[in-house]
Amino acid sequence: MDISTYSELENQMNKICESVVDSVSELMLRDLKEIIKKETYGSHGRNVVYESTFEFLEAWEWTPIRKATKELSRQLFYHWQTLKTNPATYTHVDYISGRDNREQLAEILNINGMEPGNPIAVFRYSFWNSYIVNMFLGGDILKYFDQEFGKLGIKR
Repeated sequence: MDISTYSELENQMNKICESVVDSVSELMLRDLKEIIKKETYGSHGRNVVYESTFEFLEAWEWTPIRKATKELSRQLFYHWQTLKTNPATYTHVDYISGRDNREQLAEILNINGMEPGNPIAVFRYSFWNSYIVNMFLGGDILKYFDQEFGKLGIKR
Protein backbone atom coordinates (compact mmCIF):
# COMPACT_ATOMS: atom_id res chain seq x y z
CA MET A 1 0.00 0.00 0.00
CA ASP A 2 1.36 3.40 -0.96
CA ILE A 3 1.14 6.05 1.71
CA SER A 4 0.52 9.48 0.24
CA THR A 5 -0.77 11.56 3.14
CA TYR A 6 0.17 12.20 6.73
CA SER A 7 -3.19 10.76 7.82
CA GLU A 8 -2.49 7.48 5.98
CA LEU A 9 0.97 7.32 7.58
CA GLU A 10 -0.50 7.97 11.01
CA ASN A 11 -3.13 5.23 10.52
CA GLN A 12 -0.49 2.70 9.48
CA MET A 13 1.78 3.63 12.41
CA ASN A 14 -1.16 3.34 14.83
CA LYS A 15 -1.90 -0.17 13.54
CA ILE A 16 1.75 -1.14 13.95
CA CYS A 17 1.93 0.30 17.47
CA GLU A 18 -1.30 -1.39 18.51
CA SER A 19 0.01 -4.73 17.26
CA VAL A 20 3.29 -4.23 19.12
CA VAL A 21 1.53 -3.20 22.36
CA ASP A 22 -0.63 -6.31 22.09
CA SER A 23 2.40 -8.58 21.54
CA VAL A 24 4.40 -6.98 24.35
CA SER A 25 1.39 -7.26 26.67
CA GLU A 26 1.23 -11.01 26.03
CA LEU A 27 4.96 -11.37 26.72
CA MET A 28 4.56 -9.40 29.96
CA LEU A 29 1.63 -11.58 31.04
CA ARG A 30 3.63 -14.70 30.21
CA ASP A 31 6.46 -13.45 32.45
CA LEU A 32 4.07 -12.63 35.29
CA LYS A 33 2.61 -16.14 35.10
CA GLU A 34 6.08 -17.68 35.16
CA ILE A 35 6.95 -15.69 38.29
CA ILE A 36 3.63 -16.64 39.92
CA LYS A 37 4.29 -20.32 39.12
CA LYS A 38 7.72 -20.10 40.70
CA GLU A 39 7.06 -17.81 43.66
CA THR A 40 3.48 -18.73 44.55
CA TYR A 41 3.18 -22.39 43.58
CA GLY A 42 6.81 -23.30 43.12
CA SER A 43 9.89 -24.67 44.66
CA HIS A 44 9.70 -23.07 48.10
CA GLY A 45 7.76 -25.90 49.67
CA ARG A 46 4.51 -27.58 48.83
CA ASN A 47 1.49 -26.90 50.98
CA VAL A 48 0.36 -30.28 52.27
CA VAL A 49 -2.91 -29.03 53.79
CA TYR A 50 -4.68 -28.11 50.57
CA GLU A 51 -4.30 -28.70 46.85
CA SER A 52 -3.49 -25.69 44.67
CA THR A 53 -6.15 -24.87 42.09
CA PHE A 54 -3.92 -22.64 39.92
CA GLU A 55 -6.92 -20.31 39.50
CA PHE A 56 -4.87 -17.39 40.85
CA LEU A 57 -2.42 -17.94 37.99
CA GLU A 58 -5.19 -17.55 35.42
CA ALA A 59 -6.89 -14.58 37.11
CA TRP A 60 -4.67 -11.95 35.48
CA GLU A 61 -5.94 -10.20 32.36
CA TRP A 62 -5.31 -7.15 30.23
CA THR A 63 -8.00 -4.63 29.50
CA PRO A 64 -8.61 -3.96 25.81
CA ILE A 65 -6.22 -1.45 24.28
CA ARG A 66 -7.55 2.07 24.75
CA LYS A 67 -6.85 4.48 21.92
CA ALA A 68 -6.49 8.20 22.49
CA THR A 69 -5.42 10.78 19.94
CA LYS A 70 -1.70 10.12 20.24
CA GLU A 71 -1.42 7.21 22.65
CA LEU A 72 -2.33 3.61 23.31
CA SER A 73 -2.76 2.19 26.79
CA ARG A 74 -3.97 -0.87 28.57
CA GLN A 75 -4.05 -2.09 32.15
CA LEU A 76 -3.26 -5.41 33.72
CA PHE A 77 -5.73 -6.41 36.39
CA TYR A 78 -6.33 -9.22 38.84
CA HIS A 79 -9.76 -10.69 38.08
CA TRP A 80 -10.36 -12.19 41.53
CA GLN A 81 -14.02 -13.01 40.82
CA THR A 82 -12.90 -15.91 38.60
CA LEU A 83 -11.51 -17.82 41.60
CA LYS A 84 -13.71 -20.34 43.42
CA THR A 85 -13.84 -20.81 47.18
CA ASN A 86 -14.23 -23.95 49.24
CA PRO A 87 -14.01 -23.59 53.02
CA ALA A 88 -13.81 -27.38 53.45
CA THR A 89 -10.48 -27.46 51.61
CA TYR A 90 -9.33 -23.93 52.57
CA THR A 91 -9.44 -22.92 48.90
CA HIS A 92 -9.11 -19.13 48.78
CA VAL A 93 -10.48 -18.67 52.30
CA ASP A 94 -8.88 -17.69 55.59
CA TYR A 95 -7.76 -20.81 57.47
CA ILE A 96 -9.11 -19.67 60.82
CA SER A 97 -12.19 -17.53 60.07
CA GLY A 98 -13.27 -19.08 56.77
CA ARG A 99 -13.51 -15.55 55.31
CA ASP A 100 -13.38 -15.29 51.52
CA ASN A 101 -9.83 -14.14 50.65
CA ARG A 102 -10.10 -13.95 46.87
CA GLU A 103 -10.09 -10.17 46.58
CA GLN A 104 -7.06 -9.83 48.88
CA LEU A 105 -5.23 -12.92 47.61
CA ALA A 106 -2.74 -10.99 45.46
CA GLU A 107 -1.68 -8.97 48.51
CA ILE A 108 -1.60 -12.05 50.75
CA LEU A 109 0.63 -13.94 48.32
CA ASN A 110 2.94 -11.01 47.60
CA ILE A 111 5.12 -11.55 50.65
CA ASN A 112 8.65 -12.66 51.35
CA GLY A 113 8.36 -15.48 53.83
CA MET A 114 5.19 -16.91 55.30
CA GLU A 115 1.84 -15.27 55.85
CA PRO A 116 1.76 -14.17 59.52
CA GLY A 117 -0.70 -16.04 61.71
CA ASN A 118 -1.49 -18.71 59.12
CA PRO A 119 -0.42 -22.15 60.36
CA ILE A 120 -0.84 -23.71 56.90
CA ALA A 121 1.11 -21.05 54.99
CA VAL A 122 4.10 -21.98 52.86
CA PHE A 123 7.25 -19.93 52.30
CA ARG A 124 6.97 -17.61 49.31
CA TYR A 125 8.80 -14.78 47.59
CA SER A 126 6.84 -11.72 46.52
CA PHE A 127 5.77 -12.44 42.95
CA TRP A 128 4.66 -8.89 42.11
CA ASN A 129 7.84 -7.24 43.37
CA SER A 130 9.92 -9.74 41.36
CA TYR A 131 7.83 -9.01 38.27
CA ILE A 132 8.18 -5.21 38.58
CA VAL A 133 11.93 -5.44 39.15
CA ASN A 134 12.43 -7.70 36.12
CA MET A 135 10.06 -5.83 33.82
CA PHE A 136 11.03 -2.25 34.54
CA LEU A 137 14.32 -2.08 36.45
CA GLY A 138 15.72 -5.12 34.64
CA GLY A 139 14.72 -3.72 31.27
CA ASP A 140 12.56 -6.61 30.07
CA ILE A 141 9.84 -4.26 28.80
CA LEU A 142 12.30 -2.37 26.58
CA LYS A 143 13.70 -5.65 25.32
CA TYR A 144 10.19 -6.78 24.37
CA PHE A 145 9.36 -3.53 22.56
CA ASP A 146 12.69 -3.69 20.69
CA GLN A 147 12.00 -7.32 19.81
CA GLU A 148 8.47 -6.73 18.54
CA PHE A 149 9.28 -3.55 16.59
CA GLY A 150 12.38 -5.34 15.27
CA LYS A 151 10.16 -8.03 13.75
CA LEU A 152 8.70 -5.21 11.65
CA GLY A 153 12.11 -3.81 10.71
CA ILE A 154 11.83 -0.85 13.09
CA LYS A 155 14.83 -0.14 15.34
CA ARG A 156 15.49 2.64 17.79
